[in-house]
Amino acid sequence: MNRKLRLRDSAAMLLNTVEMLCYSLLFLWGWKHYFSKFVPFHRGIYIVFLVYFVVLFLFLRIYNGFGIGSSDNFDIILSQILAILFADLFTYFELSLIAYQFLSVGHFLLIYAFQVILVILLVNLFDRFFHQKFDPIQCLYIYGHDDDTISVKLQKYQNKNFRIKEMMKFDQKLTPELLRKADESEEVIVCGIPHESQEQLALYCYEHMKRLIVEPDIYDVLMNRGKDLHLIDTLLFQLNHFGPSQIEKAVKRFFDIVFSSLGIIILSPLFLITALAVKLQDGGPVFYKQVRLTQYGRTFRIIKFRSMRVDAEANGKAVLAKEHDDRITPVGRFIRKCRLDELPQLFNILNGDMSIVGPRPERPEIAEQISEEVPDFKLRLMVKAGLTGYAQIYGKYNTTLHDKLLLDLQYIENFSILLDIKLFLMTFKIIFKKDSTEGVQE
Repeated sequence: MNRKLRLRDSAAMLLNTVEMLCYSLLFLWGWKHYFSKFVPFHRGIYIVFLVYFVVLFLFLRIYNGFGIGSSDNFDIILSQILAILFADLFTYFELSLIAYQFLSVGHFLLIYAFQVILVILLVNLFDRFFHQKFDPIQCLYIYGHDDDTISVKLQKYQNKNFRIKEMMKFDQKLTPELLRKADESEEVIVCGIPHESQEQLALYCYEHMKRLIVEPDIYDVLMNRGKDLHLIDTLLFQLNHFGPSQIEKAVKRFFDIVFSSLGIIILSPLFLITALAVKLQDGGPVFYKQVRLTQYGRTFRIIKFRSMRVDAEANGKAVLAKEHDDRITPVGRFIRKCRLDELPQLFNILNGDMSIVGPRPERPEIAEQISEEVPDFKLRLMVKAGLTGYAQIYGKYNTTLHDKLLLDLQYIENFSILLDIKLFLMTFKIIFKKDSTEGVQE
């Protein structure tokens, strides 16, 4: 990696660390100012401060809050606000346990409000400072697709953090000209070129310490979790993961029962308000039931709050929601945006048809249509369908079917309870991101 990128990464890490220290010290000030009479402010402060700092670090990692130099300001601010909220809640309950009473919620919210203001100020200040010192990363984009949709996405989302310096169409082999262009760039992005050439380019970039970004295919995602097999004196990979183990499935089911039961109890007032709003909109039914697919192709009836007109599919044909779909009612548009229409699926989870985290369930007829275009789409059915999932967190509503498959396979092959917890927490973030709730393109 060249000196500029190393310096850039070091500066970003330093600024992120300063941010964490500022947020932690502000919480410490609030504790001393408001809570010290309930929880004495003595040497134990160092332990509480360390615990808060570590917890904040973990939540910032979960929400990708260390985004200076790589993410836009809105995304960083949103990530840090959520991370601080959960770190504050954790420490609030910790201090309440120490004090044997619930401390003032008003003072807790006041400290959090100060932290939110500090987040907005620091992120904008550090972002301006960072980009005064560092120019965007200059990228060379090499593509082999005839219909290259990725270049459109890259050009759309390029910002002050990275720029597509040049685009080159791959033509059968790695030419000296292409390698020269790679040398002149700070980062190389490769999509849709043959595996043999991709391997050669990877070795070249590794040797020259050049950053490389590659679009994976299904084989790459599956082999990413290959297990080292020392059968002989040659390195072998064994593909034997196939999703969660039986023990992991049992633990996952336990968490599903606990979280869905608590969710139904805690959110019952929200259930009632949403149901009344849907009913008063047009007098139609509150709930919408539909046959969907879950693990191994088993069917079940999903429950959602109705967001479309009663006659949305009067012809009996399954149709995906589109951008600006006129079948969606005004109330339906709001509850979709806030994800309230998904809440009744907690009953599906409690019943065992779904899980909190997993690939989103498709209708059988739509899944059949999709399989004609993407034959491997059925691989998503290795695990139970979920209320939220990897493709919902890291994709968008209108992400291509092939990309959704890759994202879901990445989840299946890298499954862990910790990953489930991370994706569950990340769901709170995507509620605020518009492009995660849009319909498919016309």
